[in-house]
Amino acid sequence: MSAMRRPIAWVEKDEDGLKTKIRVSFRGDNIKWQFLDPGETRWDYDRTPTEEQWEELDEKLANMLQRGYCCLAEIELAKRRGKPGK
Repeated sequence: MSAMRRPIAWVEKDEDGLKTKIRVSFRGDNIKWQFLDPGETRWDYDRTPTEEQWEELDEKLANMLQRGYCCLAEIELAKRRGKPGK
């Protein structure tokens, strides 16, 4: 599996209207999540993504696969929630 050229990114808005930037990148068999909360200048690399964020990634990858912008191995890794295959 090759590394993607750029991260997948989106903005998530909470119930108070605050926006968190989310970036996801693939490095071999690893998925790297990054979060930038409102008012922060440093990305958070340690936060665990929610199931809803994983589902958003699944949707974005499915759309990218249709356009030829990602590979099936990346989709499978995301469906396993970043756990190595057997």
